[in-house]
Parts: sequence; structure tokens; C-alpha cells
Amino acid sequence: MILKETIDGKEINIIKSSGYNDGYYWDMNATVIFNGNIYTIIDSGSGSGWDLCYTGVKKGNLDRLYGHDQLEDLDELEDFINEIPELLRKFINSGAKESWEDIQDEDFDYHISVDGKEIGGHGELED
Repeated sequence: MILKETIDGKEINIIKSSGYNDGYYWDMNATVIFNGNIYTIIDSGSGSGWDLCYTGVKKGNLDRLYGHDQLEDLDELEDFINEIPELLRKFINSGAKESWEDIQDEDFDYHISVDGKEIGGHGELED
């Protein structure tokens, strides 16, 4: 599926996407081709903090995709797919070569990491 939105006129081609969301725990991911490179895009976590939240873009195919039969809320996956261009922009604008990540720690604070090195953070997200 080629997204309508482009980045600098370059197409984003989703070659595989799937996920799981039961309203408590979610894990959505996509493999995309952009500008001749393959990226894996991930959004996962839980509302309780049992599984800490993680959003990231990694160069290459991580092969960690759920099957479509496990996805219970297709609208939620559509929302995730709509976020892909913005997440790719964060990767590009950060100067990342391999990964851009927004990771929640056990204190529910978020840390932004580029290529495995923390570059900043922000507090707990508000609803």
C-alpha cells in the first residue's frame, strides 16, 4: 500500500503491517520502503504500565509482525498507519542512521534515543 502522504515528494510504501490491540495492551508494527531503504516502525505498550510504551523506527526488517488475525480493532491500525509519515520524519530529522526511539522508563518518563544514544526526553504524557 502506497500512502497518499509523501516526504519531500518520495513515496512511502507499506509492504507489511499488522498489530494487536485489546484496549489494554497494543503492539502495532509495519515494514515500509522509503527512499530505497527498508524500515520497521513500532508502537507498543499497555495502559497500565505493565508493558512500558515504546515507539520507534529502525532501519531494516525486524520480522516481528503479528498476523492480521490477531488484530481486533482495524481502526486502531489505521490510526497507526496514518502516523507513519510523521515517525519517518522524526527518524530523518534526528540524523539517525539506524534507529530513532521514544522509550518509556519505569518512572513513566520518556527518553528519546538516536542510534542507541539518548538525546533528550520528556515527562509522562498526558491523556
